[in-house]
Amino acid sequence: MRYFLHFVLMILVGAAITVGIAGLRGRPSRRPPLEVFPDMDRQLKLRPMQPNDFFPNGTSSQLPPPGTIARSEAFLTRNGPGYSFEDIPANTGCVTGTTNFVETNPLPVTGKLLAHGREGFDIYCAPCHGALGDGDGITKKLGVMPTVANLHEKRLVEMSDGEIFNTITHGKGTMAAAGPLLMIAGAVVSAIGAALNPAEFGCSWLLAFMFFLSLSLGALFLVMLHHLSDAGWSVATRRACEHIAALLFPWLAILFLPVAIFAKHIYSWMTIADPHSATQYAHAGCGFIRDGELSPLP
Repeated sequence: MRYFLHFVLMILVGAAITVGIAGLRGRPSRRPPLEVFPDMDRQLKLRPMQPNDFFPNGTSSQLPPPGTIARSEAFLTRNGPGYSFEDIPANTGCVTGTTNFVETNPLPVTGKLLAHGREGFDIYCAPCHGALGDGDGITKKLGVMPTVANLHEKRLVEMSDGEIFNTITHGKGTMAAAGPLLMIAGAVVSAIGAALNPAEFGCSWLLAFMFFLSLSLGALFLVMLHHLSDAGWSVATRRACEHIAALLFPWLAILFLPVAIFAKHIYSWMTIADPHSATQYAHAGCGFIRDGELSPLP
């Protein structure tokens, strides 16, 4: 009975604190509202051409860092300067005003350009096409992409530079566009990790999944608290919490699939032949597994 009274008292105190903090929306007040996210209403901004001790030259206005490429800054092509927003072969791979691919690269071929292209090939192309371009990359060896184009084939060697540019930019067949390549590269690396070390991959995936699941559940709790208390203080955060809580379905439901697939690698006791022993040791938290068998701690 005493523990029950303590539990009821804790509930009442918690409810009083919640109502006291949340309050009721709609009450007139001359006090400024509590802003969790000020939404840039008051900024620590720097006004132009004003003194500022943060920078070495003592002024708030600074020149662009070296190497900054402005939208209005021209870059050099074989036909003269060009801009990134223009309909020119350097941006589209096509003859200006047509859909015909240009035969040769409109940019001047320099050692710096070749080094930059080699770097991009090693990062984005070599995992599938191989370091030699023969189509024997790591994805083919692991069976992720059974068929990969050999870049030494005659049809590809004779392909115009503009068509190659268009294929890299927009993708073709099973080859994705260069835009979302970071996502594809992450998926490929995850698949390689899952194939090489399923246990470590499963535990890493579970940790990341639980992190985002806890964020979504916490946001869902705050949304529920907002609707229960009808509080004014949570108006500034409600939309953000609703968007975070929306991750629960369908995204987190889909991302749970690897946890279910690699469950036996994450929880080693699931591979024990004797269900009674596995359950007993799993709940007790003692013993270790060797060659698929449970052994007591020394």
